[in-house]
Amino acid sequence: MQTLAKLAEERRAIFVNVANGVPMDQVRSAFKRSQTEIDREIRFVARKIKEYRFRRRMPPLECDDIKSIRWNRLALLHTLRLLGPEYLGSELILPNITVQTLSSPKDLKGAAVEAGVRVN
Repeated sequence: MQTLAKLAEERRAIFVNVANGVPMDQVRSAFKRSQTEIDREIRFVARKIKEYRFRRRMPPLECDDIKSIRWNRLALLHTLRLLGPEYLGSELILPNITVQTLSSPKDLKGAAVEAGVRVN
């Protein structure tokens, strides 16, 4: 069984490599993991970053797929540096955080009403 710190550092390294554009086959061979396992670790770390940012009232970042992870790479990697091994090695506290794009004033007003915020 892996130690908590080793698991956290492997998760961090996998996410950093993928975010920086390392080809998936190289990541798979370097960590001796299947594509399914790599995908699971990437999703987990992305959700931990979303959770961390949400709990600290930081702006949300889109990171649901490889394209958005690479697009938001700098901010995601900055946030990832703030996460300690105990946080990356633990289960999600808020597993269902999502980022929504509001494309019209009507959508914004609807979201504000649901959140209990007054919008002019």
